[in-house]
Amino acid sequence: MPQVVEAVTGHDQLAALAAYPGRVWLVNGARDPFRSGERDFLRACRNGRLILIPRRGHLGVMADPGPLARLVGDLCDQVDRPERAVATPSPR
Repeated sequence: MPQVVEAVTGHDQLAALAAYPGRVWLVNGARDPFRSGERDFLRACRNGRLILIPRRGHLGVMADPGPLARLVGDLCDQVDRPERAVATPSPR
């Protein structure tokens, strides 16, 4: 486990996001306790969106993967659409 912690803490995630020219979707559970720096991550993106999955925590997606699966499908549908398209989970 120490190698994982070292790899994660040794990687400058904000610099990596700032250097990436493509679209970035930051997806978090709305109740995720690790969301404290999400706005910094969003600001670092050249073309980023913050998407919150309602009523989900950090591991909530594992308990109910449906909302994330729908979101991924919606985002895939938008890849060829104009940048102004809004990415939100579709209710089903």
